[in-house]
Amino acid sequence: MKANREFFSINEVSDSQEWDQRNYTLVAIGGFGSDAENSLEYFNLEIGSEWIKVPMPFRIWGHCSIQISYQEIMIIGGVLDGHVSNNI
Repeated sequence: MKANREFFSINEVSDSQEWDQRNYTLVAIGGFGSDAENSLEYFNLEIGSEWIKVPMPFRIWGHCSIQISYQEIMIIGGVLDGHVSNNI
């Protein structure tokens, strides 16, 4: 990853619903560290690309996340914009 991250979450997403045609990508979300809290990074496992960093409109660390569909991730709890959150 490009950002040093602690207390972040990481999930796998895909570009297809078909199991035999999926192109898997890892997504690292938030975390505590220099400019990690308000960004996510992704890495395509099939292509072997480098980590790509993308800004987020909020800061989060100490959260959990779960894949809820082949392309969706739900973020749960954590420290959101400096305040402990119980939001989903």
